[in-house]
Amino acid sequence: MQDDKDRNNQDKGLIAFNKKKIKELQEEMAKLTHKNDDITVKTKDRSDKRKELDNKITQLMEKRREKDQEIKKKEDKIQELKRKNFELEKFRKVLD
Repeated sequence: MQDDKDRNNQDKGLIAFNKKKIKELQEEMAKLTHKNDDITVKTKDRSDKRKELDNKITQLMEKRREKDQEIKKKEDKIQELKRKNFELEKFRKVLD
């Protein structure tokens, strides 16, 4: 009979310990879930920021390409004007 009481008391103590341990683990799990949610939000924010920056890079590269084309056209125009000027100089020397 005493053994049954001792065993019953041990079981009650073990049950109380397990309940406490379960509660602690649930609290830790809740903290980790919250931390995971925060990390997920930060990751999404960084991903969105990266996409935004990638789009900006693409736009800037396109703008640079357009500017390079404009510069090339202007350089070609300058060369053409230099040739015409050279021709005009030749005629002027002939006329002088």
